[in-house]
Amino acid sequence: MKKKFKLAVPAGIGDYSWMHSKLCTIPDAEFEIFVPDCYPQRTKPYIDLLPNCTGKVGRHDYNDLLNWGRVRGGKTWEQILKNNNDGNDFIYLQCNEHLGAGIPLADWLPDLKTDFHYKLDVDFENKYPWPKEYKDSKKIGITMASMRGIRAWNAWLPETWAEFVRKVNRDHPDVVFVLLGGQWDIDTAVELMGILDGKVKCIDLVGMTNIKEAIKIIDEVDYFIGYSSGLTVLRTVVNKPCTTLWPRHQMMLINSWAPPEMINSRDYMGFVYDSADRIHKRVKVKIKEALNGSRRVK
Repeated sequence: MKKKFKLAVPAGIGDYSWMHSKLCTIPDAEFEIFVPDCYPQRTKPYIDLLPNCTGKVGRHDYNDLLNWGRVRGGKTWEQILKNNNDGNDFIYLQCNEHLGAGIPLADWLPDLKTDFHYKLDVDFENKYPWPKEYKDSKKIGITMASMRGIRAWNAWLPETWAEFVRKVNRDHPDVVFVLLGGQWDIDTAVELMGILDGKVKCIDLVGMTNIKEAIKIIDEVDYFIGYSSGLTVLRTVVNKPCTTLWPRHQMMLINSWAPPEMINSRDYMGFVYDSADRIHKRVKVKIKEALNGSRRVK
């Protein structure tokens, strides 16, 4: 008989993905996962792609998670269950504070194993329907955030992304850039497309995919680079090379959540935002490796 749990979790895909790397290792478990009722609502559809998980919308916020953790939380899964042994109550759970202090994910709920490359209910054999002219092209995925998010976190504006894209394009003139993101990210996507003005091969899919399609694209592109979002986290879940750009105030998060073997091989690299030229120099070897197929998955 499967053990059933009701969890209240943070709003983001990445926030829950980190936790799922631990929770998915609990044998014979089923989860109802409640995410906050907020905009943009992006996490519930992703949770519905996880085996033995059902996504739902709750009424909690992040402070509820913190306050509950102080009163009824625990440092291990066993302690959490012991503190909530009535069987009918929600478990309010987050690992953001742990990871934000720079402590590795493996050390959160250490009595549970860690699966950084957990299963997703996505038919990866059935490929994304690329436009005919780009079907066999090498591809680099990009996710940039919305203008509001960029300004709040002092991230790259579209003109800096354009500078980076042009540098990569000079190295690899036949590569196709694929823009991914939610409906709320359209402002940066159309601005970048306007700056590039058709002089670089680019497919704008921002706001045009559901989460299952986005995951297929994330899995299929040869390299992926973007801001610190759930999409870059999912790129590590499917164990494919990527770079994530982080705001300075999240420096401690850069590596604490990521698969150690991907950090060691530099298949995952995280950097605080810097000039387009500096980031290009840091990633060009890995991009070349990914595009020529020299990367080997162990």
